[in-house]
Amino acid sequence: MQRAAFFDIRVCHPNADSYKELSLKQIYKLHEDKKKRKYASRVIDVEDGTFTPLVFHHNRRYVSGVSAVPFRSRLAELISSKKLEDYATTITWIRTKISFAILQIALVCLRRTRSRRRKTNLQENDLETERELAGLT
Repeated sequence: MQRAAFFDIRVCHPNADSYKELSLKQIYKLHEDKKKRKYASRVIDVEDGTFTPLVFHHNRRYVSGVSAVPFRSRLAELISSKKLEDYATTITWIRTKISFAILQIALVCLRRTRSRRRKTNLQENDLETERELAGLT
């Protein structure tokens, strides 16, 4: 039986003064627990789905919280088998896409967006072409 999957994404700034006494792992857990308290019971009871909070921060390189790791791995596994791509290539592609999405979110926070959001359709993505365009070949 397939169930709907719900995700809530939070990008945090771990160098904020309010987190100076906490480790990175504690910061992720704090944000994940807040999201779970807010949304998990409704998603499970009303929507009959699963809920995964995804917490990220971007300091020099892309880093994710505990819940994001199995999500990212499973997504890479499914995409690589569907597109007949190497798993390592696919996981690198996913990390890159998420990194750029986080950067885009940060820019939108600094200045409002001037255009409508583009939707990403995985059916139309060609991992090989994007890898070549990014210079990863």
